[in-house]
Amino acid sequence: MKRFLSISKDLAPGWRVQFAMRLNDTTFCESWGELLGTDQDDDLPGETLHRFRFLQWIDPAAAGSTGPVTYRSCEMLCRDDLAPVRYVVHSAGETAVFRITREQVRVTLATGQEIAAPITAPDFLLDANMIPQLDLCVRLLTGGDGAGFVGRFLSPSAMQTIEYTLDPTETGWQSSFGETITRAESGGVERVDVDGVEIRHLPFTLPIWADRAGDITAEVPRGYTPPASMRLRETSFQGPDVVHGAALAAPLNGGTAFAAAVYFAGSGRIDRHGFSGLLDLGTHQLLDGLAERGVVSLRYDKRGAGVTPLGTDMLEPSFEGVLSDARAAVAALRAAPESAGLPLYYIGHSQGGLVALILSQEDPKPAGVVLLATVARPIDLVLADQVRSQADKLAFSEDVLTRRLEDLRALFDHVRRGPDSDKSALPPKIAAQRHLMRWYREQLAHDPVTAIRRTKLPILLMRGSKDEQAFDADDRAFLDAAEEEDLDLTYRLLPGLDHLMVQDSGGGLADYAQSGRQVEQSVVDAIADWIAERQGTIRQEEERHAR
Repeated sequence: MKRFLSISKDLAPGWRVQFAMRLNDTTFCESWGELLGTDQDDDLPGETLHRFRFLQWIDPAAAGSTGPVTYRSCEMLCRDDLAPVRYVVHSAGETAVFRITREQVRVTLATGQEIAAPITAPDFLLDANMIPQLDLCVRLLTGGDGAGFVGRFLSPSAMQTIEYTLDPTETGWQSSFGETITRAESGGVERVDVDGVEIRHLPFTLPIWADRAGDITAEVPRGYTPPASMRLRETSFQGPDVVHGAALAAPLNGGTAFAAAVYFAGSGRIDRHGFSGLLDLGTHQLLDGLAERGVVSLRYDKRGAGVTPLGTDMLEPSFEGVLSDARAAVAALRAAPESAGLPLYYIGHSQGGLVALILSQEDPKPAGVVLLATVARPIDLVLADQVRSQADKLAFSEDVLTRRLEDLRALFDHVRRGPDSDKSALPPKIAAQRHLMRWYREQLAHDPVTAIRRTKLPILLMRGSKDEQAFDADDRAFLDAAEEEDLDLTYRLLPGLDHLMVQDSGGGLADYAQSGRQVEQSVVDAIADWIAERQGTIRQEEERHAR
């Protein structure tokens, strides 16, 4: 079924296309593609290649997710049969360069770090939501006349090749990813429908930002200046895989410190101050506030964030790697002069709460654990609830919701089969996520409720009443376990606060991208007061035993 046409002979020299992606009549993404002509590549001397440009903007909030509007400008060099050779991505002032052979893909990141992965020769390249690249596929790899296609594409973000098929229908094709593709009279894509998303071909008009797309950044702060009311010392520590950038926050007068804490951030690539890409998650506000109250703290970059390079698990992320990095952070704080003689606490936010619970069972144990917006559900149920929440907000049909939940269940069925299961037999939609299976499998090995049962230490459990990611049921599961195990647990439900401990303004996850958001001072005070109270209790016990 594979039918390669020739770019030089079969693609119009002025090929230019534009597409819009819509949910409930709201456009959340647009993409453009154009053929710029021929070019050369230093790695392939004498071979004539074809040069394409692609543009894209995407608004995650309009699609029920979180994050600022982002813009990308991408360039692709490919052979005459569409096989990719080089792909360059410009976004938010940074550039990544992918070099592709039939056996390997190698990326050079903006930091200069290089990562390579073995692949099976791709027939074409398909980047996330870049519909013009799909248009090229159906024009050239099916012949544009209704024939089918069986082959594979390269996913730059996953750095892997993924099986992909197009089965002919009366009006176009049905893909192995569940896409219903309507063929245009010109032979390309007229429309795509998939899981409630409608993608339409538009008349081509370059946006006014076309020539600066890779340099546009959202109007949110990307830097951080510590307040004059506390001290911040930039530092680093050696993890099991890479050196992590870190920072120690302390009171101006070191003698006023009464405790120390390691902060474990939630999931994703988050730097030591709490920036994840263009999002400010508020870590610096929380820990600076605690320093002002007398709590020394260590914050650190996760792999691939801030000044910290990606680890060797970049292509197959590992939750056990997250735990190993956290252990190294604990050791770094224990060795820091700022924490000398101080009791040590663990503070974990969201997934970082699970990290805190797991590490609290290991020696030397901390004096206590603070859990912020931590879920009690296993990761597959968390993701299923996120699917339901998105479906409710975006008014997906029952059929769309059912398909998405079925896809998720199928993915975790394969995850639970273990690392030795036959990945070659995975359905294409699941195969596209095979690089995440280790991450999910290692998380499933750690049940949050079991972990809190085993934590025989003082615990402060806090959540905002407007949290859309951690729920009342999570708190209830933790509280029931604490009661059954007779644990020393203090619970605080903070009215009106969201998952990031910021006052909710009604926009849900979309609010995360707003600038000027502030972690509530009541959160800082509740943590500092609880630690101070615990230290007072401990001192009283020590004095009683001394007598």
